[in-house]
Amino acid sequence: MSLQASPISSEALEAAIDSHPLKVTAETCLSDIIHLICQLGSSCKLSQGVVVESFPHQSPAQTLPAKSIENNRVSSCVLVMAGTKLLGLLTEHDLVKVAASGMKLEAVKVAAIMTSTVITLRKSDLQDVFAVLKLFRQHRIRHLPILDDCDQLLGIVTLDSITRLLQPAEILKMLKVAQVMTTQLLYTAPTTSLLDIAKLMVEHQVSCIAIAEEAAPKAIAQPKDYQQQSLVLKPTNYHHPQLESLSHHTNLTLTSEQLVPMGIVTEQDLVQFQALELDWQRLEAQTLIHSPLSCLSPQDSLWTAHQQMQQQHVEQLLVSGVEGELIGLISQNSLLGTFYPSQMYHLIQTLQQKFEQLQAEKISIEQSALLQQAQIELSQRQRTELLQKANQALSSSIATNRALLKAIPDSILRISRDGTLVNYKTAKDGSMPLLVKQFLGKHLTQILPAEVAKPAMDCVECALKTSEIQTLEYQLSLNGSIHDYEARFAVSDAEEVMVIVRDITERNQALAALQQQLAAVEASIDGIAIVNKEGKYIYINKSHVQLFGYHSAQELIGKSWSELYYQEEIHRFKCEILPILEQEGRWRGEVIAKRLDGSTFAEEISLTLTVEGSLVCICRDITERKQAEAALRASEERFRATFEQAAVGIAHTGFDGKFLRLNQKCCDIVGYSYEQMLTKSFVDITHPDDVDVDQRYVEQLLAGEINTFSMEKRYYRQDKSIVWVNLTGSLVRKPSGELDYFVGVIEDISDRKRAEAALQDSEQKYRSVVESVKEVIFQTDIKGLWTFLNPAWTEITGFSIEDSLGKNFVDYIHPDDRKQCLELWHKLITGQQEYCRHEIRYLTKDNSLRWIDALARLVVDAKGNTIGISGTLHDFTKRKQAQEKLRKALEQEKELSELKSRFVSMTSHEFRTPLTTILGSTELLRYYSHKWSEQKKILHYDRIQANVQHMTKMLDDVLLLGKAEAGKLEFKPVALDIVNFCRSLVEESQLSLGGKHQIVFLYKDQGLDIQNTTVAATVQLANYAHLDEKLLRHILSNLLSNAIKYSPIDSTIKFELFLQEKEVIFQIKDQGIGIPPEDQQHLFKSFHRAQNVGKVTGTGLGLAIVKKSVDLHDGKIKVDSQVGVGTTFTVNLPRGKEYL
Repeated sequence: MSLQASPISSEALEAAIDSHPLKVTAETCLSDIIHLICQLGSSCKLSQGVVVESFPHQSPAQTLPAKSIENNRVSSCVLVMAGTKLLGLLTEHDLVKVAASGMKLEAVKVAAIMTSTVITLRKSDLQDVFAVLKLFRQHRIRHLPILDDCDQLLGIVTLDSITRLLQPAEILKMLKVAQVMTTQLLYTAPTTSLLDIAKLMVEHQVSCIAIAEEAAPKAIAQPKDYQQQSLVLKPTNYHHPQLESLSHHTNLTLTSEQLVPMGIVTEQDLVQFQALELDWQRLEAQTLIHSPLSCLSPQDSLWTAHQQMQQQHVEQLLVSGVEGELIGLISQNSLLGTFYPSQMYHLIQTLQQKFEQLQAEKISIEQSALLQQAQIELSQRQRTELLQKANQALSSSIATNRALLKAIPDSILRISRDGTLVNYKTAKDGSMPLLVKQFLGKHLTQILPAEVAKPAMDCVECALKTSEIQTLEYQLSLNGSIHDYEARFAVSDAEEVMVIVRDITERNQALAALQQQLAAVEASIDGIAIVNKEGKYIYINKSHVQLFGYHSAQELIGKSWSELYYQEEIHRFKCEILPILEQEGRWRGEVIAKRLDGSTFAEEISLTLTVEGSLVCICRDITERKQAEAALRASEERFRATFEQAAVGIAHTGFDGKFLRLNQKCCDIVGYSYEQMLTKSFVDITHPDDVDVDQRYVEQLLAGEINTFSMEKRYYRQDKSIVWVNLTGSLVRKPSGELDYFVGVIEDISDRKRAEAALQDSEQKYRSVVESVKEVIFQTDIKGLWTFLNPAWTEITGFSIEDSLGKNFVDYIHPDDRKQCLELWHKLITGQQEYCRHEIRYLTKDNSLRWIDALARLVVDAKGNTIGISGTLHDFTKRKQAQEKLRKALEQEKELSELKSRFVSMTSHEFRTPLTTILGSTELLRYYSHKWSEQKKILHYDRIQANVQHMTKMLDDVLLLGKAEAGKLEFKPVALDIVNFCRSLVEESQLSLGGKHQIVFLYKDQGLDIQNTTVAATVQLANYAHLDEKLLRHILSNLLSNAIKYSPIDSTIKFELFLQEKEVIFQIKDQGIGIPPEDQQHLFKSFHRAQNVGKVTGTGLGLAIVKKSVDLHDGKIKVDSQVGVGTTFTVNLPRGKEYL
């Protein structure tokens, strides 16, 4: 057939549009929808044998024209409308889903469950059937509303209407059911209730479920070209997307037992039974299914399947084997899959092969006929007629398939497994970058660049291996420019793939341009939003979200614009702004907007009405500008008051010399009234001898040689007397840069000498002030490069002005402050702020830091263009240092206060105990000594003496620590025999222990190890070091005392001495309670004691004294401790110059 008459053409596709689909409003009840749908079918195909009473009421939904009720078909969807506007779509699956959930249909409105995001197609885009099939497959839908260019509904295209339209019997008769059927389906037992079936459909997202029962397996003889198989996942020529999604369910793999099909239940059946108002929970599937069941055979043609679907008004049919066992399912989607380009191409190849086979048979028959013409003339004539009919049918089928192939707009290539180009079809637009004809029979590596050929071969191998479509995007040169291409590789034969190549350059360019535009809109500092016809936000950029105090655009999307304004401003919009907007299409002005927290701000807003009726809003916060304007008005008022009430005369004159305006003081100086002065020029009242000088100054101002001038001149008063004045003149320009008028400040200086002296003195003061300014005055260009610096820059930073000009200001800022500084600079240079002030650290030439208080302001030229930043840099380093010193002093004061508290606590505890003991012993001696023996008296005397000594030692420690803190502790190193000193100290400590602990002294030097013994006199060792004996005794005795105090009885204290070339190392190790890690960092602080000391007495001064003594020796002390294991103190002291 011709392409114009073919069902793939746009004209023929119009016949597939149902122009009278079911339409309802969003407020229609679901029960009414079901009755309305069921009115379109005369009967329910599952209801035979079920007695149902008549409907208790008629549906209130609208009645459709008789034209839409044809062929006794039941509608599978309902369009939800608001007038002529399409709101949504309601399908049978939605109705089944509601029924399965147990909801009352009478209480549910259409709006609650409809699909509001509907895939539609404009009629102008309805070019061929492939566009429709692509949408069906891409979005997994079965209904496609068709709109005109004004978005008005024209009708709807469904899988059923496309199937009825596409009836190329020749193609469908060539294909078998086994080639396209799917073995991926769900089944359930006949006793399953309709409610459970509905829940299964909703859970697994399927439109039908087979009803089957298991039977004992039998040995079944299969045809030669078909093998019996269990219902397992197995790819077919066409992949049904809805069924492929079930591949993870265990229901899909059956047991070794075979299934006997009983029937099939579809969404359409369930919808019809909803109208019958039956009890789904009690009604079983076996009471509703057809008997006998009509099934297809895998050897039936697709044309037979198509005819049965049309006759039975169904979209699915079960497939059974020779013994009646269930082996698969075929649907309208399966039939439509044969019309995809990849399948059509394969069919064309098959047809060509059959044609060649028939041609060979024809030649063979003709040759045979020549030899046996007399015997089989009649048979030959009949065969010839059959061949002619077959050729006609074959030619018609080939023509149809070639028309289908021709309609595909993309280039198509056939590639063999080894990468050889077998055949091709170029694209309609000639976008193929290669002359494919020249490369027939050649390998891909000879056709394409290596970077394209290799991944292309990978796609060929992967497609042949997995039977899945592979996609590759790449670039090639076409007509001197680089183009983007997309290639899709699909298996067309066991050893070949078909490659569909499309030029996607324009698509990628459009996508990139769109992304750039969206990025620009998102990056805009102005708030940008789009409001639809209903007044609701459909787009909001980041600046708009931040402007109104929201966190994300989603908080406003779908909400009305009126939520951002109070009622008074909404009334103004409706009464003033919107009428102008509707008339002129745009409006710009100022309004008062509302933030999320309820606060308001001044908003400048620009509104533009689009052709589609949407509203584009561009807004910004002008609160600061309004404040600046208010400040400007206040400044103007102050200027006016200053002008009128100034103590000097102020006059504005034009370029013709006449007075334009002047204050009363000026009139008083010359004795004329205001009206009289407006009729005169400055020449009229100037002394003749001063006119030339005045004119020269004016000429210099006009030439730009000077910005201002000051001169002493004489005026004639109205009474002809002369008055001496000091005139200061300047030229005022308009914002555009044009000359406007002269400004003259006139001061009466009749007492010339005094005025001159005063003026000279004033000028001298002004000059000295300017020269003594210590602040840096700077200016940068828009890139941040220094363009001006005053001499204070060199004084503060040390860098010369000549070396600094032209360099970026960021280079002189401390690295940690650069990010913040750049952010502030960016806000200034982009106009987000007029000025800023912040504290920052600058680097000097000698790599020191200076704290700078920076004040910066945006600089613009006469035309308003940004030319850079100017401001001042104030060095407040000394103040910052003073603040830091004050902070440290406060911290030190706090530490001293804490030290005082600890001291008071220690003394109150440590002194009270021995004093109590002394007091008790003295009282006992006073009252009972005459009764005691001398031994008992001595015991109490010894106790008093021991406590007094303990208190004396504590006081000594406090005084010693006080000297150390005050820096008055003397350091007097002497030559000291370290070995004997340590041995003597150990012996003293051991005697005081009374055998409760054992101190082991180890001395190591030059390979000798001496333990608690005297070295022979013949061994000469350098045992001397230059140390302070008193301080060393404090160090070692305190460490030994602590080791003894905090160690259990009968434990061993290890004291080691290491004499090295440059230092002496003392190490004292105990097996005591240990020091918790959290206390180790405070170990050497005065009065600090570890939290685990328990009832062991102590002042917390010993280690503080040790640390001070070690520091006076320029030594080091280290502690290594573990709770419950013990503590090791290591002291390193320099040996002294005399013994190095």
